[in-house]
Amino acid sequence: MSDQKNQKYGTKEFYEERVGEHFAKLREHIDDTGFVLFFLAKKSAGKGTYSKILQNITDGKIMHLSVGDLVRASEKRALDPEQREEFVNELREFYKGSDDIDDVVDKFIKEASDLSALLPTEMVMALIEKAVKDNQGKALVIDGFPRSLDQVEIAMRMQDDFEKKGLPSAFVELDCPDDVLVQRQLHRVVCPECQTPRNVKVLLTEQIEYDEDSGEYHLICDNKECDNVRMKKKYANVTADDIDKIKAVQDQVKELIHHVREKAAHCHIKVSNHVHVDDAGNHDPDDFTLEASFDWDPESKKVIKNFKPWIIKDDEGREAYSRWPDPVVAELVKALSEWLDLKKQSK
Repeated sequence: MSDQKNQKYGTKEFYEERVGEHFAKLREHIDDTGFVLFFLAKKSAGKGTYSKILQNITDGKIMHLSVGDLVRASEKRALDPEQREEFVNELREFYKGSDDIDDVVDKFIKEASDLSALLPTEMVMALIEKAVKDNQGKALVIDGFPRSLDQVEIAMRMQDDFEKKGLPSAFVELDCPDDVLVQRQLHRVVCPECQTPRNVKVLLTEQIEYDEDSGEYHLICDNKECDNVRMKKKYANVTADDIDKIKAVQDQVKELIHHVREKAAHCHIKVSNHVHVDDAGNHDPDDFTLEASFDWDPESKKVIKNFKPWIIKDDEGREAYSRWPDPVVAELVKALSEWLDLKKQSK
């Protein structure tokens, strides 16, 4: 893994060198007003990764709010007789549904045996708004809402409410081609012991093992507690139908993002995790994700790692270079800084 990435990635030093003025301004804006961002991206496009990078480089001033994690924790509290009352009382201030909140929670508890039972959207809204209030003085990245077309209008109303309260808010589109997501699934491996994921193309372990009998290369888990166990393919036999299913799910998300782009153009920010090949000269070549291939040296009994820029196809079929997460986040830092500057000037 260290053979592929710029060693400054994930550090403040990288952001100070790449977008220093914007990085400083962004931190000033957080101290001044904070903000709320709704991250929009296809499944496995990296929302959590980008959010955690922002959280790390700002020393926790930007908080990553996984709505899925929040909802799961809240569902446990709602189903626990000892925590139910406290849970409901905490949300009363933020709940805006037409039905009584106690009735809504009671109905959810009765239906909880059905694995498809979910907290109503009005409850999810209340959870998000409570989290925003609990994190006053910080910026918040919301990961996992809206999840469907019917939630888009609700998210837009929430965004407008935040703005009216003096809290800048926007939708951030993280553009990632289907080809990247399919390739990630095809080449994903997982440690059978600790479940750590890696990718035989773009996210290697330190040790690679060659099986002379089968002619296959295997990533060896970096976790010392796993005792050099071979990582296993996450999806052993991916068929054309499986790929079509992946793309069908992504098409639903594309529709959602398109809807937001049309309805909320005034508060929509877009960054891409890729750069078209014909535009590559305008970018640092170290930004491009490297894909790995391997050769076996029978004399030294060692695996030779080879790297080259990973060329993928965007959703229009154009060739592009995939980028590491940090250059994408640096681009986002610049875009957020400029957006917040405009917000401040318009007051």
